[in-house]
Amino acid sequence: MIEKSAFEECKSLTNISIPPNVTEIGDYCFFNCRSLVEIDIQSPIIKIGKSTFRNCVSLKQMSVPESITEIESHLFCGCSNLESVSLSNNVTKIGCFAFNGCSSLKEIKIPCEVIIIEPYTFADCSSLKNVELPLKVTRIGDYSFKGCTSLIEIITPQTLKTIGESAF
Repeated sequence: MIEKSAFEECKSLTNISIPPNVTEIGDYCFFNCRSLVEIDIQSPIIKIGKSTFRNCVSLKQMSVPESITEIESHLFCGCSNLESVSLSNNVTKIGCFAFNGCSSLKEIKIPCEVIIIEPYTFADCSSLKNVELPLKVTRIGDYSFKGCTSLIEIITPQTLKTIGESAF
């Protein structure tokens, strides 16, 4: 395990390779690592804690390992240059504020097992153009897509029951 806040505020850290024996990355581990460009995860990580990559403004792409089932709250919040994120279909939950402020994110494939779009999940993703919600989504939380000024199309499933306050 890499402990909570282990690399927090390491302003000159540009690359990190997580060795195969690590199974968990603690909360805030790389919080505010503003120069972090590349993360190579070589292990079957089972948990990446909340706010782990928050404000990593130089991070442009990320591939979340297949072993991850939950995207914690604020995980990529404030990653303003994040353009591409690959999530596996094993993900069942994306926490609130997970991608908030990812203003360079143009598209994201939401895994098919996700049921709820939590509040503020994609708020202020101003480059996000198209979103297709999985068939199992029943609720879009408050402010989920607030500030998504480039959003042209959102395809909602028939299972959708609730759209929260100011969701769009």
